[in-house]
Amino acid sequence: MLFIQAQSGIEARKKLIEAMLNEATPSSDAELLIEAPFVLRIDAPKSVIDWRHDDTALCDVVPASNERDALVNTLRAHYFARISQTKIAAVIELLQRNPYSKKAVLSFWEEGDMLRAAGSACIMYMWFRRCGENIDCHIHIRASDVYKKLLANIAIASQVHSEVASSLKLGIGFLFVISDCGHIYKIDKDATRLA
Repeated sequence: MLFIQAQSGIEARKKLIEAMLNEATPSSDAELLIEAPFVLRIDAPKSVIDWRHDDTALCDVVPASNERDALVNTLRAHYFARISQTKIAAVIELLQRNPYSKKAVLSFWEEGDMLRAAGSACIMYMWFRRCGENIDCHIHIRASDVYKKLLANIAIASQVHSEVASSLKLGIGFLFVISDCGHIYKIDKDATRLA
């Protein structure tokens, strides 16, 4: 298990890639170079992209490639409906009624995701917890493509984290990212070393 502390998502990803390349064990999965579970603790984001209303926002956090537009469209499709305003409002309402509730969860996993050949959301859920005058956010990722998708997942979570904190009139606390299987694909080996 790798544990990384960072000031930003970009710094967290860079430190994680370095740690994985130096410490992670080779994967037995034929497509993967290396894999390791990880936890990131990222300080409150200094800026947040509005991926819900700006179709190009996620392009800034997905590495340039021939696949970038398709990947961005896939990410938006995975999360746009799964992170509905109704779900966010329910979390905010719960935390207004019970500020220290441990039930403030936005679940993304859907019935049938396990049966899909491809196209299941990587983020399983987000959990919000008040810590003094801030709200922390934990995201649990079942599998994280550290090179191509991690920054986009952090950006998506950061926007929701910011929205919840603002609605509760609280500061933005830490963003914790927990992944059961952080990985780097063999096909991305050379590009990852430059990231």
